[in-house]
Amino acid sequence: MTDAIVSEKVTYAFKAVLFLLVGAGLMIAAIATTFNTLDFLQTSLVAPGHVTELNHGGSHPEVAITTRSGERVSYPQNGLIFGLKPGDEVQVRYLPDSPRTSARADLVGSIWGWSIVTGLIGFIALVVGLDCLEKSGLIQRKNDTKK
Repeated sequence: MTDAIVSEKVTYAFKAVLFLLVGAGLMIAAIATTFNTLDFLQTSLVAPGHVTELNHGGSHPEVAITTRSGERVSYPQNGLIFGLKPGDEVQVRYLPDSPRTSARADLVGSIWGWSIVTGLIGFIALVVGLDCLEKSGLIQRKNDTKK
């Protein structure tokens, strides 16, 4: 093998390790956030809320709710949500002992956003890592040769 081929294989091996580590870390984060979200869904209460203003467009509305205990809470909603405008009604989930810091709109993007994003990016990183691993020559695909 020439030095250029060896150098290319070492580069692919380095990229493979990097992408596989990042992908595995992101998949672990996705699993952890999924379990945290499931726990949140089981322990949270739901209250009707309404959008009072937009902080930075429709993906960052300010949402106001009144908890079951009568506490009025206004919080900035972030996440993978789109198109909300002042006056819109939205269901909000919150933990009774910390409504101000735990409140989230009961929408797929705000509840599951981190799990979806980290899982998707982690999966892509793992696929890229496996591709680099194959290109490095450290693993090989089984050939489907017909006799």
